[in-house]
Amino acid sequence: MTPILLRKFNEITNGEFDYIKLTEVNVFVKSQKIEVFLIYPEEKRSEVISATKKIILSIKSAISSDAEVDVILTMSHFDLEFFKKNFIEFFKAYPSISALVSPQNLSSSKREDGVVEVRLKLPESALEYVKDKAVDKQLEEYLFNNYCETIKFYFDPIFEFQEKDEIDEFLEEVNEPEISLVLERPDGRYITPENVEEFLGSIVYDKASYCVDVPKLKEKAVACGEITDFQELRRKPKDDEIEGKPFYKFTLRDFTGSVKCLIFPRSNQIDKIKMLSNGKQVVIRGDIKENEFRGDVTHDIFVRDLSLCTLPKDFSENKFVHVVEKEYKTVFPQPYEELEQVNLFTQPKKIPAYLKDKTFVVFDLETTGKNPAFDKITEIAGFKIVNGSIKETFSTFVNPRREIPEDIVKLTSITQEDVEDAPFIEDVLPDFQKFTEGSILVGHNIIGFDVPFLNKEGESLHIRFNHQCEDTFPLARKYIKGLKNYKLKTLVEYFGLKNDHAHRAYYDTLINAKVFLKLAELIP
Repeated sequence: MTPILLRKFNEITNGEFDYIKLTEVNVFVKSQKIEVFLIYPEEKRSEVISATKKIILSIKSAISSDAEVDVILTMSHFDLEFFKKNFIEFFKAYPSISALVSPQNLSSSKREDGVVEVRLKLPESALEYVKDKAVDKQLEEYLFNNYCETIKFYFDPIFEFQEKDEIDEFLEEVNEPEISLVLERPDGRYITPENVEEFLGSIVYDKASYCVDVPKLKEKAVACGEITDFQELRRKPKDDEIEGKPFYKFTLRDFTGSVKCLIFPRSNQIDKIKMLSNGKQVVIRGDIKENEFRGDVTHDIFVRDLSLCTLPKDFSENKFVHVVEKEYKTVFPQPYEELEQVNLFTQPKKIPAYLKDKTFVVFDLETTGKNPAFDKITEIAGFKIVNGSIKETFSTFVNPRREIPEDIVKLTSITQEDVEDAPFIEDVLPDFQKFTEGSILVGHNIIGFDVPFLNKEGESLHIRFNHQCEDTFPLARKYIKGLKNYKLKTLVEYFGLKNDHAHRAYYDTLINAKVFLKLAELIP
């Protein structure tokens, strides 16, 4: 089906979008629904955005089915960390070598002609298996079908395969020359340390990011603050050691928050490091390491350089608020066809006064649990209603960077496979902020659940959803009397509607939109 569909699509569009690739087609016989997943190159983003409706209609025309067709357009963007996860998943089909495939053995670089070169280090014996089983050929096909970029893959032999722990690897990196960093943030969220003095490694003259912003940085960071919880610890001794080598752990606290720091010193640095203590004010430069323990993700700094300093006395935090993006970058809303809307809703001849000249976004979330302080979003869906008519939809899974509890999987039917390749919240939320700009947010119990989740996830991005909100729960209690309760399921039954996919954000939002439009008819 896949090659035929793409060929028909290109015939209908006269090859205008021959750069678009078809990655997946899902057919749901029971619900009479078809999902079509397309990817396109990053450099074609503007072209695809302006032609989104044409692309969707052409795909639907190529399918020529009475089933409901959802077209999901995704921009192909090669990101090594994201690629590593997909790559390791690919090798699970080859148990003989999958255990030897690790992120540490994978690297990439981009040539001047735009070609991405990816290299995997494997023992020579494993390379023989790759050749015998034609794994390289299957990998080429996988890369072609899942990325628009031109990716050249190489297997490099490891002649002496020795396992190394993360600390050993870090210590090797520390001995490599440091690349000059440009760390001044364009949003002005930085601290300028005063009276900087060289202490450990190279002197740190860079402006420091706020500690609270460190998790948003990619690989390296400069931070300053006061040392607290300073400790000397020891690594597990190796075979030739009586006791393990010392390393040092402390918390660096500035005016905005704190970050955990680790120093693994050379032997000639130990006496100097022991001069550090709680209360010392320092500025550090180092590598960010993401760690996960029992579902909680932290971002620690492995310190390369440390200088003494004093913190500015006139510090005033820049309460930077994220500016709404001009374009969608990760999740692109889909137009909602008027014909389908007529089939789904019984619209009154006259627009209810409550809906007239207003924009609403009915939305719903699925999450890993009920507590915004600890749990994460796994799915976001929204329907935009303008002047009483649905115009656009927004729908995406979100990778929560943690395992979804089994009871949540049973409740929502969202599995780890569903979210594993989904975008992260920091990529999704700016697009959802744009989608909801200038609208009134609507949902069922959104004030007590959904909005707090959005704002918690948005804290580190400086995104806040302080929109006017309408909650269908209190609205129903006010305008419908005598129901046994006012759960969404009860309201759906009251209005004679049907939801075959409860506890999934997209379908819960769709049915909530139906309920909301029905309620709007009752509001004077």
